[in-house]
Amino acid sequence: MDLLEFLRQLTAHPLVVVVATATLSGYLIPTLVRRAQEQQQAHAIRVMLAKEMSESAAKMLVSVQFAEHVAGIKQEVYDAAYLAWEISRLSIATQIGAQLADQSVAKEWIEISRGISRMYELSGTWSAPHRTKAISDLKAVFRITEDDWQILRDYSRKGASADDFQVFFAAWIALQQSALDRVSALASRLQRSAVNIRGQNT
Repeated sequence: MDLLEFLRQLTAHPLVVVVATATLSGYLIPTLVRRAQEQQQAHAIRVMLAKEMSESAAKMLVSVQFAEHVAGIKQEVYDAAYLAWEISRLSIATQIGAQLADQSVAKEWIEISRGISRMYELSGTWSAPHRTKAISDLKAVFRITEDDWQILRDYSRKGASADDFQVFFAAWIALQQSALDRVSALASRLQRSAVNIRGQNT
């Protein structure tokens, strides 16, 4: 009897069919279902973290934008937005660190979010030394032209014309866009990162 004939007869035996069915229903199928559930859970975690990251950063960046506009924003409202941002950015960093296998994602988020916090600090001072230091820190995180950096560093509202302000505000918008671009790129990277579920990377 050749091997193929032996296997045909073996698989035709009722006991073998019962054992095979029990193995499929008792192990393989639950394993496949569990893996599918874990994949779905991992996807939901990635989407949640990316959404929290993007929305939190966008809210703070819009607050900075309003603060720098001629119309301005009430200081207590701005301070409340900053407090909410600081709590949110640290919470997101903790969640990313706990959920993702790649810890460099959390480190990059901390770097970007600190940069956004520095934008808040820059918007609150007209002291030349303080602005120069803030600009130096921001240069390490975000990318805009050297001319825009100089405009942000040297602008003073005192005695500035409407045209001067438009040039200044355009530089702020460029900085804001650079921050949004980095957040967006990190959110995309996060979506491709493995999530730690039950000690396994999914």
